[in-house]
Amino acid sequence: MMSKPRQVLVVEDNQMNLELVCYMLEEMDYEYIVAEDGAVAVEKFKKDDVSLILMDCHMAGMDGFQATQEIRRIEGESSTGRRVPIIALTANAVMGDKNKCLEVGMDDYLSKPFKFDQLQGLLEKWLAMEKLPTVLLADDDRVSEISENSASADIDFQVIESVCSDPAIIKQLIKAYFDQAEHFLEEIRCAADNDDINKLIFSAHTLKSSSANLGINNVAQTCHDLEYWHLEKGELSIPLLVSRLEKEFASAVPALKNYERRCCEKS
Repeated sequence: MMSKPRQVLVVEDNQMNLELVCYMLEEMDYEYIVAEDGAVAVEKFKKDDVSLILMDCHMAGMDGFQATQEIRRIEGESSTGRRVPIIALTANAVMGDKNKCLEVGMDDYLSKPFKFDQLQGLLEKWLAMEKLPTVLLADDDRVSEISENSASADIDFQVIESVCSDPAIIKQLIKAYFDQAEHFLEEIRCAADNDDINKLIFSAHTLKSSSANLGINNVAQTCHDLEYWHLEKGELSIPLLVSRLEKEFASAVPALKNYERRCCEKS
């Protein structure tokens, strides 16, 4: 029987997404180290004994694609012949993005938001280890009552509950979301005002990913529309999309705060 992997390297520049992935790894009994961008990931890969890498694709500076290519170059120059599995974490569930992941040397991919069992399945697959005892989130009733009266057209709370059953962790994730959402909303406003398309794409992509992981679907969809506006040229202009995003975020806040309050009562 192979021993459990000593470390998974998590490469993610979105704090809320990072906390969510780390929570899932802890529940699966994996050890992990983290890197906030591709350059740091490459350095940690050189220094640490890493068994598998979870790689966010779109990051400032060296992105996940560039980091993967550099890691594969380093492996190619090594005499060990070792190849560490790299699983892409992407919020772009489109075939072009998936193909690019494989072309640069990644082994597999997970489209955000992903569920607990999806991540667990890929880890087991690529580490070729004995199947870990499944953590039965559905049997844990710690959050089962939280969402009973929290239904909202703006938020699908089952998304977060499908990956996390601990009210205290959910509360922590919501706090992290609020901390970064206001920042990226302001970044989107400034980018739109200054016609900074690259900044707009990056900020919309980041907020989209966080929103999708919490089931805040209307916000995630409008962020998607902003991210791809330069390609799709939809009916709405960028200023109108930004205005819609602000309204949808404002609409989601009360429901999310009410859900957070219920988590506090259960924790």
